[in-house]
Amino acid sequence: MFVAITLELEDGRQARIKFADNPEQGAHVECGKSPRCEHDCSRDHCALLFRAIDVPYDGDALESVRTVLQQRKEEALFHVIHPSPEFLDQPQFEIVPRWDEESIKELLELYLTSFTLSM
Repeated sequence: MFVAITLELEDGRQARIKFADNPEQGAHVECGKSPRCEHDCSRDHCALLFRAIDVPYDGDALESVRTVLQQRKEEALFHVIHPSPEFLDQPQFEIVPRWDEESIKELLELYLTSFTLSM
């Protein structure tokens, strides 16, 4: 099952977002027209996407997309999936939580002991 959203962006481009639910793994997102891309979103990534636009997510991406439609947040969802620098400058759309000093210190210590970023 899937839910598709078609919208016209501020710059006149048309975008189509198709969410296919994958309850065990999150969601598969296909973006047609402009841009053409695909995204496999884990459950955690889906939670971050929907939290960024203040839409509840309980593990069912399709239900959250239906809420996006009800609340008319289609363009906000598009921008969360395809963030632009101007969009990320808006504090209400923070996708990744800010790092606290303890986390930064731990990351730097691990990096200095030969851990790579992928590790």
